[in-house]
Amino acid sequence: MSYQSYADIIIDISHEDLDKTYQYAIPPELSEQAVIGALVVVPFGKGNRQINGYIVDRSNSPKLKEELIKTIATVVTDAPMIDSHLIYLAYWIKETFGGTMNDALKTVIPVRKAVKIKEQRSIQLVIGNEQAHQLYFEYQRSIVIRLLPEKSNSTRLI
Repeated sequence: MSYQSYADIIIDISHEDLDKTYQYAIPPELSEQAVIGALVVVPFGKGNRQINGYIVDRSNSPKLKEELIKTIATVVTDAPMIDSHLIYLAYWIKETFGGTMNDALKTVIPVRKAVKIKEQRSIQLVIGNEQAHQLYFEYQRSIVIRLLPEKSNSTRLI
């Protein structure tokens, strides 16, 4: 089958021997979703194990014989996208500091956290400020008195 477009994909395996792009054919039904920075699932290796990868480039011509190029299985639509400038940053990190491109990509991928609804509570004094200050002062005084070592009753500090 002849495809119109191809994607260069970094496989989500951090191993130096696999630290290169692999070209996959983009099926026509996934062409709009398979953009640079998208997380995809692809068949990988001799056993065609389904594995994640990131699209880092697209082209209209194959780099290999078409019969050797496998097809993208699916695009993961609910995963965070990697902006192209972050892909370049990951490449710079890899070249400057070493490591694999997959590790560098993982450092620049936006972290998606579940949104948690926060409950906000407030309190309101039912007594006046002056009375609240007086009660607070008495409370502090009682703590200090309890913490002081027991002395004779005649030498009381407070």
